[in-house]
Amino acid sequence: TLFFITTACVVDDGKDRTFNQEVTKIKWERFDDAENAFSIRFPTYPVMEKSNVQSDLGALVVVTYVSEPDSNSKFVLSYADYPSEITQANAEQLALKIGENALSELNTKIMFKEELEANGFTGVGLVGESASKFQIFHHVYIVRNRVYQLTVTLKSRTMEEEDARKFLGSFEPKVK
Repeated sequence: TLFFITTACVVDDGKDRTFNQEVTKIKWERFDDAENAFSIRFPTYPVMEKSNVQSDLGALVVVTYVSEPDSNSKFVLSYADYPSEITQANAEQLALKIGENALSELNTKIMFKEELEANGFTGVGLVGESASKFQIFHHVYIVRNRVYQLTVTLKSRTMEEEDARKFLGSFEPKVK
């Protein structure tokens, strides 16, 4: 099996949101990584974590950016560099398999799948609902040998899906 990054994460546009009597104001910020390999908009400045993971593919360095603007939402972008013979064989199938496995590990029933593209790179989008009734949006992109995963988790269906789309739709891989 391949290594799959499982993460959970939501977004806003400066609107006031009320969750369990708490009002949250979110300010969107554009984020460019240090290597200038991608940019994306986070609702708050993300915290970065780097970890070494052993997988069937060997040792992988996984970089994760997490933004948690409130207790009801979490935005995550993570990536790992895979061997190029794995990523280039069939990028679309790989993206789908990674996405399906990530949602499976989150005990999520997949409700919708679609093919995606970001700056000409192959991607897959999945939407599911977890056993605990979280709505999960998960995108996987293959950019050369790098696998990006973006996840938005909404605590309930009352939160606006357009906010999830704002985060997911702002991802821009860059090629040097």
